[in-house]
Amino acid sequence: KMVLRLCNEGLDVVMHRAQDYVFHAGCRAEDMYFLVTGTLSYTQDSDFLNCEVITEQVNSNHWLCEAALWVEWTHVGKAEAETDCQVLRVSAEGVVRALEGHRFVREIKALEGHRFVREITVDYCRQFHKRLQNAQPPVAEWPTDLRVPFTDFGDIVSSMEPSIRVRLGLQALDEWESVNNPLWTWRAGRRRGSTADQGSPTDKLRAEIMNGKSNVVLSADGQLERLTYVVALRIERPDGCFLAQLWKSEGNGKDVELKPCCRLPGGKQEKGESPTEAMRRLLKTKFSLFVNDLEVQSTQRSNNWEESKD
Repeated sequence: KMVLRLCNEGLDVVMHRAQDYVFHAGCRAEDMYFLVTGTLSYTQDSDFLNCEVITEQVNSNHWLCEAALWVEWTHVGKAEAETDCQVLRVSAEGVVRALEGHRFVREIKALEGHRFVREITVDYCRQFHKRLQNAQPPVAEWPTDLRVPFTDFGDIVSSMEPSIRVRLGLQALDEWESVNNPLWTWRAGRRRGSTADQGSPTDKLRAEIMNGKSNVVLSADGQLERLTYVVALRIERPDGCFLAQLWKSEGNGKDVELKPCCRLPGGKQEKGESPTEAMRRLLKTKFSLFVNDLEVQSTQRSNNWEESKD
């Protein structure tokens, strides 16, 4: 019912001809957009971001103005159709009305489902807003109508409340199993939520999710992804020399062993941390003696995908 309510009150499809404007800089954003077909041209307004005018091409299957759903957002650029386009428009007010629909639900299971969706949405909004506030040089790029730094779905989920991360992770795992191993899913349906049985190849991952050790989401192509976020610090002198870790210790007590390594100092993001918060924590804890002499000049992000060994 919530999905039906959202479709009725929050979604509509708009057709644009070539050279039509989808939105203008300086106007209040009331909708998020998904480009179904066609090509758009997006141009940032230098008056808003104090930067050079940048024009980007936006192809189909791309979201624009997600910030409109979560904050009071003003467009900082303009989007113009280069070809005939079909655009799905998501109304921010329509999403709010759909979430308020739980007031009219009578069935207990449906009511619980509505409440959980609302909890996810509220926490997602909170995390998005925190990242938007931190999105400014030198710790991040300025936010635009096309992107807000560190607000990918996995980024947000990894910082949400533990109980929500667990439920989202289990739901992703159940969805993956239903597609890739439907027979096992049917047999295991009664035991979901328990870590006692170890018959399925995914039981170990399920236990890690429930214990809060793993953050798991479904990728756009329906594959399971276990997320790990690491912050590395490149501390460089004016002459170009930079700080690197050459050794690492393994073991405890008398069994400690030094092993060679060569990497930048850093560490994993802790639960609920944004990349900016993790960077500040590492600077204060690992480099407290000269943190006041360090100046953050830029940040860079890279994504690495590896097949799980488990």
